[in-house]
Amino acid sequence: MKAIRSHIAGFTLLLLLYFQMLNAQENFEDLFEKATMEVYERPNNAIKLAMELFETAETSRRKVSLDLLISTAYSSKRDYENSMKYALKAQKLSEDSGDVFSQLKVLSKIAAQYHQMSVNDKALQYLDEFDKKLSSYQYKDSVRLIQGNNYGLRGFIYRDKLNCDIAIKYFDNAIKQFNLEKSAMMRANTSVILYNKGNCHISLNNLDSAKANFTQSVKAAKDVNAKSLQAFSQKGLAEVYTLQGDYSRSLAELETAREVSKNVGDLVLNQGIFRATANNYLAMNDWDNFQVFYEKYMETEKRIRKEERSSISSSLNTYREETNQKLAEAKARYIIVISVLGIATLLVLFSIFIGQRTFSRRFGPVKSRLGLHSPD
Repeated sequence: MKAIRSHIAGFTLLLLLYFQMLNAQENFEDLFEKATMEVYERPNNAIKLAMELFETAETSRRKVSLDLLISTAYSSKRDYENSMKYALKAQKLSEDSGDVFSQLKVLSKIAAQYHQMSVNDKALQYLDEFDKKLSSYQYKDSVRLIQGNNYGLRGFIYRDKLNCDIAIKYFDNAIKQFNLEKSAMMRANTSVILYNKGNCHISLNNLDSAKANFTQSVKAAKDVNAKSLQAFSQKGLAEVYTLQGDYSRSLAELETAREVSKNVGDLVLNQGIFRATANNYLAMNDWDNFQVFYEKYMETEKRIRKEERSSISSSLNTYREETNQKLAEAKARYIIVISVLGIATLLVLFSIFIGQRTFSRRFGPVKSRLGLHSPD
């Protein structure tokens, strides 16, 4: 009977441990999702929560995901120095672990980081490396979100380097990937892509298409309560109304965008809203309000430039360190090759020398005995 009770107690303990593990996993996933959704609205909260989760993360994959989340949160604050720091930390973790899935996530994130810093050639280099690694990856369905992000990222880059017609094709491919899976992050990313599609249609003077994309973007942002994304999309709608000469409606959208994003702290968003508001008041000959919002725009621009200078300086230092490391590695390889060639050359010369001595010893006396010598 004791044995039965012991077995039951042991089995019960195993069940409790199992459910605790499940609960811990669910807690991690829930907290990670919460941190993810705060990246754009309350990035400081996202960073704090991710750092707390990192201390108890049980796998390298989770640690990589948390480092990337922290990197994204810093990026949303336009703090590119810390953003790159955590992205590179995640890269080292993924390489040490040998986890291809994590490596793919990191490559995508660093590509996005370089694009945000306007280093598009470097961004494309990481995207190409991603595609190469993905080609041999067995579980492609697990990286739909990352693939969608990369399509969108290529759209951003080709919009800047080439034209919007090409960019829109990549944006559409991104949306297709996002629509394959229903999640808050997919909806948030869909909002981002639709917003950028709307901007492309503005540049192509397709105002009806632009308005349709911005409206869809607002809806997608509202679905996941992503206030900064909603504000960006409403700013896009406001621009359409401005181009159509409906300044009052444009100002109403901008006022809503300003109210929605007042706690977000996105300097680029604020800069765009202030500039658009000032331009509308200028078009309406309202000089007092124009002056108010133009000054806010200029103040925000100064803050952005100051932060970007610091971030670019840091990224250049990182790039310089990478270059120096590659040069050192190339120099080391060169020295090894020269050393090997030198040793090989010495061995060949030594072999020739030994061969000549052996030849002389063997055939020198024969020549004398055969009388093959000069006459007196």
